[in-house]
Amino acid sequence: MRFHPGGWLGGVLLFCLAWTAYGGRFEILPSLYAGFQTEGVAVSADGSVVVGSSGTPSGQRAFRWTEATGTVALPVLAGVTMTWATDVSSDGAWIAGYGGSSFGTRNGWKAFRYHIDGSMDVIEAAGGGIWGKGISGDGQRLAGTSQGAGATDPAVAFTWTVSDGVVPLSGPLYPAPAPTNANAISADGAVIVGDTNNGVSGNGFRWTQQTGMVAVGNFSATATSRDGSVVVGAITTDEGFQAYRWTEIDGIVELPHPGFGPGYTASALGVSGDGSRVVGYIENQSTDLRQAFIWDDIHGNILLKELLENAYGYDLTGWNLTKAYAISDDGNAVVGRGYSPQGADVGFRVFLTPEPSTVTLMLFMGAAGLLRRRGRTQERGNSC
Repeated sequence: MRFHPGGWLGGVLLFCLAWTAYGGRFEILPSLYAGFQTEGVAVSADGSVVVGSSGTPSGQRAFRWTEATGTVALPVLAGVTMTWATDVSSDGAWIAGYGGSSFGTRNGWKAFRYHIDGSMDVIEAAGGGIWGKGISGDGQRLAGTSQGAGATDPAVAFTWTVSDGVVPLSGPLYPAPAPTNANAISADGAVIVGDTNNGVSGNGFRWTQQTGMVAVGNFSATATSRDGSVVVGAITTDEGFQAYRWTEIDGIVELPHPGFGPGYTASALGVSGDGSRVVGYIENQSTDLRQAFIWDDIHGNILLKELLENAYGYDLTGWNLTKAYAISDDGNAVVGRGYSPQGADVGFRVFLTPEPSTVTLMLFMGAAGLLRRRGRTQERGNSC
């Protein structure tokens, strides 16, 4: 949906949007080599540091980006040809990730923890593979997945520190050998979220030292808030995958995407520090079109592109923002991946500050809902 203002509502919206158009920033994350793909997958607490991966002639490379430095490749681990950065500490100094040389085998994949001073911890699994997925706010604890070299060796979620090394998470949701996979860790390092799969069905889980693995969804758990009290991910429903937000009090709350009928699925990929904002993507199953979204409990689910165009005044004609992977601790910076009007596959960072007023966004959402209802009414009328 692209908003075309008209009538009294359009006039009010134009006034409000003009007032907020100065806010927000939409920035492309340049690739390490011209013409290659980039994606921003994690962001520091204040939004100033972005990490992700970029294509190069010799394979995918992990990078760290700031406005001052631009896109800077991380060192390549010995014995691997491809690396990915998956998470970053609150201050942007520590980075988690992994690297390998062949997608056809688990052997030789290594996890790493990198610091901007140039030091790097390499974490290996003897004869198998290991993947670093999340890092605590202080950069001292990692979470990820390890798998042995044997054909029947299950994947095992783990936590890691310099002093303790790799420690498998206990309390699987299914009898062994149920694979477990860790996707993220809370800023305080006390909560890890991920998913399990016994070959037939899976569960999103939330792990603490006290509780072990506790199910929080019937498919995946992908991200958690600063203190681990909010978990987001995807659940399976009669309509396919749908995004959710979980708390101990409310349980699973599906994040609806009004205006999108049957045939659409959604997944939540990131959540702000206080758990109030969620980002992810919505997908049309019939066309495979993906669109990034942002959600909060005041405004509901909004396509990120529409928000930037209609509340911040950007002209994003021809752009397709496909995924929002992460949102900063303060909820003001979103990073992800999309396609430019020229078809370039690029990473992006969006700043949503100063935030549009609640009235502005409520008007925007109200207008969007009216226009979508009007469109459906016209479709019904045309079919008669």
